[in-house]
Amino acid sequence: MKPMFSFVIAILMCAELYAQHTVSPNKKNTDQKIINNYLYQLNKQLVVDGYEGNKSQLTKARIDNLIEGSRDRYTEGAVTYSPDGRFKIFVLKGEMVGGHINCIYTAFIHSAQAIQNIVISPVERIFKLGANKYLIIQREVTCGGTIFYDYRKATVIALVKGKLVYYPFNYKYPAGGTNADKQEPDGSLILEQLTDDDHIYNPADSILLRFDPKTNKLQYRYRVDYSICCDKNWVATFSGFFQFENDRFIQKSESSKDSKITGD
Repeated sequence: MKPMFSFVIAILMCAELYAQHTVSPNKKNTDQKIINNYLYQLNKQLVVDGYEGNKSQLTKARIDNLIEGSRDRYTEGAVTYSPDGRFKIFVLKGEMVGGHINCIYTAFIHSAQAIQNIVISPVERIFKLGANKYLIIQREVTCGGTIFYDYRKATVIALVKGKLVYYPFNYKYPAGGTNADKQEPDGSLILEQLTDDDHIYNPADSILLRFDPKTNKLQYRYRVDYSICCDKNWVATFSGFFQFENDRFIQKSESSKDSKITGD
């Protein structure tokens, strides 16, 4: 996975929840103001942390100039609401420029009780599970380098008296994969593979992470390219599903299929 970045910033404002679905920032002026404030504070933290002079003498005008000239910066944000309107998640996206470009994300969850950091990638959708749990489906594609990866992530959370609680997936990743022997601190299920190239990979084996709220089934599929890790000219496709029952996700099946890499 990509490097993790941590930022200590002031909490900006606590907005009340007033919708139940994904909301476009340009349609919700209050959300856009929150996004703009987050972008400024995160970019300010980046330039202040990297400033080699006397930080106490940095004026707002100087900081603004440093932000404007910096290649490492946050540039956009999005907000997604829970189906019941109990909370919303802001995800801020930026780029760090070195030997190649790396995407960075910082996210905050706003509820009526608190604003908290949450380890979340760009959100595709939020599903409510029972009385108090939520499934967050996320998707991210790496934005730089010579090899591009497609990530899908499932995170289960609850808000208990305003406190954020995570519920882990018990999934054993295959040996040789990029997530082998890796367990996320929040217990998320993370699928990772090279982005699709129909000349090399079978498009029918492309990555999938899909939840059906009618059946409470979380279906997944992803590839492991062993030519990258293990000098073998084949890929394995893993597929299966989790069932949400007894207030948790239980893995019900998984199968694998091996195939040779057919292109250059």
